[in-house]
Amino acid sequence: MIVMNYYRARMHGWPNTYVFTKAMGEMLLVHHSRDTVPLVILRPTMVTSTYQEPFPGWLEGVRTIDGVAVGYAKGKLKAFPFNPKLTVDVIPADMVINALIMAMVEYANRSTPSEIIYHVGSSLRNPFTFSNFQELNFRYFVQNPLIDKDGKPIKVGKVTAFSTMASFRIYMAIRYSLALKVFHLAISTVLFQKSWKDKYIALERNLKRAMRLQIAYSDLQIAFLLRFDDANSEELQIAATKTCSEAHAFNFDPTSINWEAYMMGAHFPGLVKHVLK
Repeated sequence: MIVMNYYRARMHGWPNTYVFTKAMGEMLLVHHSRDTVPLVILRPTMVTSTYQEPFPGWLEGVRTIDGVAVGYAKGKLKAFPFNPKLTVDVIPADMVINALIMAMVEYANRSTPSEIIYHVGSSLRNPFTFSNFQELNFRYFVQNPLIDKDGKPIKVGKVTAFSTMASFRIYMAIRYSLALKVFHLAISTVLFQKSWKDKYIALERNLKRAMRLQIAYSDLQIAFLLRFDDANSEELQIAATKTCSEAHAFNFDPTSINWEAYMMGAHFPGLVKHVLK
């Protein structure tokens, strides 16, 4: 069912089921609400840990770019298909909530039907690139390594970057797929113990998971080329300061984010504390 839904989304021009169903939800709302009530659609980009509220670095679970960060911190991510120049359009979770609250305040007393879309992201006015992310990720986990099951710090190195999917697939085939085939041949002819077979199954499963992730991120590479126009969100922030006396407490201005300070002082520490604890 998952695979079928994935290809159905691709058939209709969407990279995966997640964004396809979000688009369907928007279409449904527009169709049934456009002529009856004020309609506000808020589109956050990739949501990361909180910037300030309830405290810096709060998050739950591994989401979006954190899958890369966690794999790297654990010493398992050695190579990754990404163009260092591409923008990672991320926005802290509390800024998304602040934008939502301010939009509700702005439209709460409107009775005439209307429709507006707010993009809440950072790519247009304060871009954060893959190279920025990789460098900060490297610096943080060199200075603050995770501890393995034997009580030893996990050493991390620079990730090998592949700017094209073709070069990444060639690397994976030579480095891992070929070795796995040799291992399978050895199991079939020499290593008959069950423990070796179990090891092979685990390695094969990990390789398949890595290739599935590669496909997922290759779909997203198209989105990373885009810049989302957040002019409406900028206007909302300006309008809120004029009509709401407490607007200063609901900041969602991406230009206020210092990416290095946020990642090193809030996001990565929060990821370790709340997810990798």
